[in-house]
Amino acid sequence: MKRHLLDTNHLGEAIGPVSIVRDRIQQFHRQGYVFGTCVPVLCELMEGVVMRKDVEKMRRRLDGLLQVVRIWPVESEIADHYAETYHELKPGGWAWPPGTLNAPWAESNHDSSAGKGHTPP
Repeated sequence: MKRHLLDTNHLGEAIGPVSIVRDRIQQFHRQGYVFGTCVPVLCELMEGVVMRKDVEKMRRRLDGLLQVVRIWPVESEIADHYAETYHELKPGGWAWPPGTLNAPWAESNHDSSAGKGHTPP
């Protein structure tokens, strides 16, 4: 079974009025692929959605998508990994914005055979 982690960019594209990403998620789901995301991604996504005029339509499409996209938990160890990685990168001038937990999780669990997705723990 192939599992893929969807980030904010994937879900943001998938809840648009017309979406090839949503079509492919649904197509691959029917073929047995498993898709998931995590709560920090949903928080980041909703931050943008609530500012839109069509917020209710976006929420309905997200609710529909969440029928095939699982919400995976973020392990507490990820907080330690995030803090270490953040402070490693910050002196070099690059770091994830505070609160972006999905970046180090996705990086630490990257599955290159999964294309654009990532394999969760």
